[in-house]
Amino acid sequence: MARVLVFLIAVVAAASAQTTGTDCSNALSKAFSRIRVGNCNSKHIVDLKTSAMNPKCKNMEVYPGTYDAAICDKILAAFFKCSGTSSGLLRQDGKFDTAVFNSQVLGGKCSANPKYQTAYIKCEADTMKNFNYIRLVACLQAAMK
Repeated sequence: MARVLVFLIAVVAAASAQTTGTDCSNALSKAFSRIRVGNCNSKHIVDLKTSAMNPKCKNMEVYPGTYDAAICDKILAAFFKCSGTSSGLLRQDGKFDTAVFNSQVLGGKCSANPKYQTAYIKCEADTMKNFNYIRLVACLQAAMK
């Protein structure tokens, strides 16, 4: 009886972890659409066009991919700051607000997932020097597969 109970607890825990992983993956797949850009596209149209024309800036949403962050993030930095402000993703000090990202953009669907928590630390360090939230989400999506 005790073995059955332990087995049942293990099955429930595994199912719960899998649901959390699926919920997190679904939230990440919807993250781009939840970040508001407001009038940032029109304000930064020259930067967006410059980035689109540069072959090193292609495939930003594929991580790690061929995107050259050292070149392209600088081109798009003002756009990212603008859209971050529009979405409430910047704190008063101008830094990325992880709590808002996790609670509002991802709807809290990833917060309890240990795999996400580990990936977030690495992905934030790799992608957020110039507030490239597109690369952040792409990195997190790759890590959660």
